[in-house]
Amino acid sequence: RPDAQEEIVPEIQSTGIPSHTLQIWDKGPPINVLGGGQLLPYLRVQPRYPNRALSRGQEGFVDIMFDVTEYGATANIRVLYSEPKGVFDRVSLKAVEQWKYKPRHVDGEPARTYELRERIRFTIEQ
Repeated sequence: RPDAQEEIVPEIQSTGIPSHTLQIWDKGPPINVLGGGQLLPYLRVQPRYPNRALSRGQEGFVDIMFDVTEYGATANIRVLYSEPKGVFDRVSLKAVEQWKYKPRHVDGEPARTYELRERIRFTIEQ
C-alpha cells in the first residue's frame, strides 16, 4: 500500500536497563536486584503503537510494575500510572506479558524477583 504509515516503535525506559537494550534479542547488562543476585533480560517485545492514538497524534507513557518468576516469565503485571490514562495501557501490558529474563539466583537456586518498574514511552518522531 503506497499510503501505509510506517510502524512507530515506542521507547522503553527502565530502571537498571539502558535504552540501547530495546532490540528484541539484545541481552544488555544484568540488573542488580535488592537482596542479591542479578536478573538478565533476554527478550523484550515492543508494544504496538495503537492506530487510533497514532492517527490522533497522541503521545504518552505507561509506568508498569511486574514480577519475574523463577522461570524467567513476567507475572503480576500492572499499570502504576499512564498518561493519557487508558490510551496505551493494554498494548503495554500485552508486550510486558511476553518479556523473558534469565532469573536471578539465590543460594544457587532460581528466585522470583518482585516489583520491577519500567516506563514505556510512546512518541511520534517528526
